[in-house]
Amino acid sequence: MYKYTIPSSWRFTQYIPRLYLQLPMRMRMKAFTPKMKSLKVRAQRIKSEMGKIREDQQCIREEQRNIGERFGDVKRQCDQLREETQVIMKQTACNRIRLILMLNILGAREEGDFDKAATLTRFLKLVA
Repeated sequence: MYKYTIPSSWRFTQYIPRLYLQLPMRMRMKAFTPKMKSLKVRAQRIKSEMGKIREDQQCIREEQRNIGERFGDVKRQCDQLREETQVIMKQTACNRIRLILMLNILGAREEGDFDKAATLTRFLKLVA
């Protein structure tokens, strides 16, 4: 038999009756069966919710992978566009230089300075 003394600081609602402690374990468990059933139901509900959460997390991971791949594709395209832009800028600069040389050659020929025109023509051949 159990001997149980109640501390004086406890309220009456926290009091565990002596009769309950004297009951055999089976009878004590029967007293808790509704609570145990509700605990089992809650545990099953929590497990099912955890399963749904796990599936959601897997979907999120897949989406993150897909987004990462798309981001990599966009980054590669951006790098390619940057390179193409630099090539176009270099071509534009060369074209400007050629045009300036051609205009200078025409100006030198109009003035009758054929030595300067010949020099600029040779330089134009080197640039092209």
